[in-house]
Amino acid sequence: MPLMQHWDDLRFCLALYRHGTMSAAAMALGTNIATVSRRIDRLTQAMGETLFLKQDRAWVPTQRCHEFEPDRVYRRAKSLEDKP
Repeated sequence: MPLMQHWDDLRFCLALYRHGTMSAAAMALGTNIATVSRRIDRLTQAMGETLFLKQDRAWVPTQRCHEFEPDRVYRRAKSLEDKP
């Protein structure tokens, strides 16, 4: 899985995971809904698994997303980037 090629997309996954809507995730990231949607789609394709399901106006993490632990994975990827 080429996940590390898309590690920055983890920020978008984490924001949607935490906030539950594309608009709230976009606001938290200082971007727009289209960018959040594109990044979630790209990460979903890279992983080959559905990470969120649309329910009413919210995006609910799938079991796979919960198992993926986006918060932990993002912190780890960020720490690797910060190393010289």
